[in-house]
Amino acid sequence: MVGRWGCAVAAALVFVPALARGADLAAPVPPALPGAVADANGVLAVVAQEGGVAGVDLSTGQTRWRSAQGRWPLASAYPWVAVAAPDAADRRVLRVRFLRPADGAMLVDAKPIRLPAVIGTDASWERAGLSLAAGNTVLYVSAWIPRPQRAPSRDARAGRLRIRWQTESFIGGGGMRPPERGPSSSGLVFVDPASGAVDAGPDDPSEALEPATPPTLPPAWRPARGTLYWSGNSFGGGWSDKPRAFRLGESGVAGFFSYESAIRRLVLNRFRPLEPLPSVEIATGGEWVPQVSMDGHFLILSQGNAGVETFALHDLLRGGKPTALPHLEPRFRAPFAVVGPSLYYVAEGEGRGANGGATAFPRWLVCIDWAKGKIRWTHPLPSRLLPAPMAGAGPGRPR
Repeated sequence: MVGRWGCAVAAALVFVPALARGADLAAPVPPALPGAVADANGVLAVVAQEGGVAGVDLSTGQTRWRSAQGRWPLASAYPWVAVAAPDAADRRVLRVRFLRPADGAMLVDAKPIRLPAVIGTDASWERAGLSLAAGNTVLYVSAWIPRPQRAPSRDARAGRLRIRWQTESFIGGGGMRPPERGPSSSGLVFVDPASGAVDAGPDDPSEALEPATPPTLPPAWRPARGTLYWSGNSFGGGWSDKPRAFRLGESGVAGFFSYESAIRRLVLNRFRPLEPLPSVEIATGGEWVPQVSMDGHFLILSQGNAGVETFALHDLLRGGKPTALPHLEPRFRAPFAVVGPSLYYVAEGEGRGANGGATAFPRWLVCIDWAKGKIRWTHPLPSRLLPAPMAGAGPGRPR
C-alpha cells in the first residue's frame, strides 16, 4: 500500500506575463532556466560566455549583446539582471553588477563583497546556485530576490538582492586515504539594485532561498513496505527508502514519487502543509527515471539506456494524457524548464583533455519545440571542467 505523501526537486519561480506597472500590481517574475538567468519578461536568457556574459533571445537563440562586466549570471527582476565576477585585483572579492536586459548596459556597480576564500573560475550549476571551485575549495553562491508583494512591505530590505555564500574545503588525503572535509563558512548579504549598497546580515534560516528550499515531509509520513521513493533533485537522483519532496508549481501543493515494485506502479503522492491529498497514478508496467521541471510543473519520464531512451512529458498540475517526446539529442541532462511551447535543457558532450590534466566537457543550452519534437536552437556554454585527480583523493574534487 502506498503512503499518501509527495517527491523530489526544488521548485522555481513561475513566469507570469508582463503587467502594467502600478502600486497594486506585482512586477513580472522571471521563468527559471537551466544554466542561465531569464529576464523578468521572459524574452532573454543571460548566459555565461568565455570572458563574459551574453544576452540570448529565447525565441531564436540569437545573441543580442555581450558584456565583460560579469562572468556568471546570478538573478533577475524587473528591470535588471544581476551578474557576478571576481575582482581583477583581489580574487577574494566578488563584484556584482546590475545590467539592463535590453542591451546589457550597466545600470549599477555594487560595492565589493569580500569573501573568506579565493573565488575560483571553474563554474558549474550543479547545486541550487553557482558553484565556483579553486583547488581544494568550493564556493557556493545562491542569489534571489523575494517574490513581489501586492502590498508595500515594511521591510527596509525588501526589493534587495539576497546573496548567500558558503565555502567547503577538503584537506589531507594520500595513498588510499581520501581527503577529509576541512573548515567551512557561510554568510548572507543584501545588495541594493538602486544604489549598489551592500549590507551584511546573519545567515538567518528564515531568509530562505524560496525556489531552492524543498518542502518538509509531514511528521506522520512513514515508508510503506515494498515501496521505493525517488530521492533525487533536479540534477539527478535515485530510488531509496526516503523521498525528497518538491513543490508543484505555485499551487500550494507538494509531492513526492513512490514506486510499488511488486506491481511496477509509479505514483505521485500529494499533500498540503496540514493535509494529505489523493495520490495520482502516473504510469504502470515499467521502470522509469522521473525528472521534474525546475518549477515543479512538468515531469519527464524516461525509460531505457543512454542513447535509446524514450521520453514522455506530463503536466503535473493539469493532468491529462502525456506527450511523447522524441529522443532528446544532444543528450538530455536535467535540470530542465518548460516555458510555453519551448523546453530548455543543458546538453553535455564527451570529455576531452584540457590544461593541467583536467577533462573538459562541452556544454550547450538547447531549446526544443516539445510538441513537434524539433530543436529550435542551441547555444554554446562554457565547458564543465573536471580537474585531474589529487593523490589519494579519488577521481577529482568532490562535487
